[in-house]
Amino acid sequence: MKRVKPPLGGYAKRKPLTYDSHTKKYIRPNFHYPFKNKTSMVKARINYNDYFYKHKIFGRECLFANLPKFPSYIHSRVTRINEKEPETMKWLGTMQADDVLFDIGANIGLYTVAGWARGLEANFADHERFKGNLIYAFEPHFANYFCLNQNIEVNNMQGVFSYCMALGNKNSMHSINLSDPYAGAARNNIDFSTGAFDQGVIEMRMDDVIRIQNIPQPTHLKIDVDGYENNVWEGGKQTLYNAKSILFEIHDNQKHIVNDLLQNGFELKEQHKRRNSDEHNYIFVKNG
Repeated sequence: MKRVKPPLGGYAKRKPLTYDSHTKKYIRPNFHYPFKNKTSMVKARINYNDYFYKHKIFGRECLFANLPKFPSYIHSRVTRINEKEPETMKWLGTMQADDVLFDIGANIGLYTVAGWARGLEANFADHERFKGNLIYAFEPHFANYFCLNQNIEVNNMQGVFSYCMALGNKNSMHSINLSDPYAGAARNNIDFSTGAFDQGVIEMRMDDVIRIQNIPQPTHLKIDVDGYENNVWEGGKQTLYNAKSILFEIHDNQKHIVNDLLQNGFELKEQHKRRNSDEHNYIFVKNG
């Protein structure tokens, strides 16, 4: 590393920064990487100046919390919310007043916030009341879960509940191997040994979550679990079958899930290829 002066326009009152030639980013002189997999830092960004990012969603100015002292993928996710998966935003726009959304694999809560904003819009149009829909967000990654809760708090999202857990095909305690420890990271695996850091996680079957915890049946489910689709499907079939619509990111080697939903009363409305991956976003709507 080489010592350099801070860039102009924002760091003048701060201590001099160190330029890391590996990440090509300015970092604190005493900052160190606690994880061996430094390549996971390539796309992460350190933004010291912004504590929140603003983005207008369904007519409402929404806030997203930043972690100004740590690398993260928050800025990239927030600024690309409309471009990365436009079909997801379009699908959320179909939610009606009093619908219930499950956001499974919520990450930092981009679509949790978007679903809440859409709920406000729909309820005001139908009932002239400022009330959102019930939303249940599930995210096992510790840093993502922290940001998810910050976003719920800063937007004063009433009726939105978050759970630091994984939905799968059994009720047990597991470990999740994180591909990256920083907020906004994806591609984390449960029960695989490819991550940079092992984190404990509680796993439950979705059908049991509803039965035991007395959580209402969701009308809409967004599922993005990076290869864990089969486990979520196995543990939540009854919940899936009773929904109105499902947006399910499914890997090409797990298309039996698509066939099963089609055989249980759903129509495939849309299918969108994910960029640089063997996955598609499938949008299912219940017949009748």
